[in-house]
Amino acid sequence: MNATQSSEIWIGVPGYEGLYEASDLGRVRSLDRPIRRGQILKQAETDRGYRVVSLSRLGKVRQWRVHRLVALAFLGEETAGMEVCHNNGIPYDNRLCNLRYDSHSNNQRDQAIHGTHKKAAQTHCLRGHEFSFANTYVTKFGQRSCRTCHRHKVAERRRITGKR
Repeated sequence: MNATQSSEIWIGVPGYEGLYEASDLGRVRSLDRPIRRGQILKQAETDRGYRVVSLSRLGKVRQWRVHRLVALAFLGEETAGMEVCHNNGIPYDNRLCNLRYDSHSNNQRDQAIHGTHKKAAQTHCLRGHEFSFANTYVTKFGQRSCRTCHRHKVAERRRITGKR
């Protein structure tokens, strides 16, 4: 056993105590059962880069994002309106030192800063127009919008209603 393994801290996952534990290094393991020995769970990856594992209790299987399990075990249950955020913006880095609870707004801001927000990374609108400086404006809701598409919508509305 090396130094990293010996210093890894494991805590039971709330709701799965005695069945599963999460570590401060972002791993999840099952505990020994009467028929099967416990083991480190294999983590799958979502299309957004988050790691997930499947936990089973009373015959029901549920898929969990690993960062949520680590946060639940070490930081406790999140309060209403709070989300688990990755400090460095890397969705598969589930070490405790990289996780915190914060508001949805701050989580979205973090994603924009780290370049992981799915809309911030878009270079073209849904109709294929480039999000260039000249072809982009910000709506009253703070979202980017395509000027070309907006002009087409306004022209179509005027054509239908007959208003100028």
